[in-house]
Amino acid sequence: GISFPSADTIKFSTGGVERMQITNSGVSGTGIGAGKLLQVVHFQTTTQFSTSSGSFVDVTNFNADIVPQTNSKVLVQVTLMSLLHSATSGGEGYGIKILRGSSQVMVSGGMYDIYDNAGGASGAHSRNRSTWTALDSSPGGDGSTTLTYKIQIGSHNNQSIQITEGNMPSTMTLFEIGA
Repeated sequence: GISFPSADTIKFSTGGVERMQITNSGVSGTGIGAGKLLQVVHFQTTTQFSTSSGSFVDVTNFNADIVPQTNSKVLVQVTLMSLLHSATSGGEGYGIKILRGSSQVMVSGGMYDIYDNAGGASGAHSRNRSTWTALDSSPGGDGSTTLTYKIQIGSHNNQSIQITEGNMPSTMTLFEIGA
């Protein structure tokens, strides 16, 4: 239904519940403005990073900063170009974590997120372009505080992993979504 309860006011309802109100102050109501894209921050690098650590380690010089508003969410998308080297016949792989500062936003399925048996041969390698997405539903932004997002990777079987292989760019994109 549509009603005009007072001067300069129009109300819209469905199922007997008010959904939207238009006044001389603007538009308000359930779902109004939710899911609105507020800003996008994009980081791209061709700087190579290598590790063979079986524990998660920071990927150096791979982070992006954003200053989100109060009550917003941050969607984080990471795309890595990687090269995996197998020093043994056990295959190679790695896992990834996405962090806001020191707080974990997403962790992959252990050290097997990207995995290639490479025919089980020592000295084999494989190239991969992989993308991870995580929603940070409560980043704690206040409109003035800079939040830094970064990644960590860890190797399966302590095999060599190289990120941003062959100068192919790896990226991180932050999307601030209005709540």
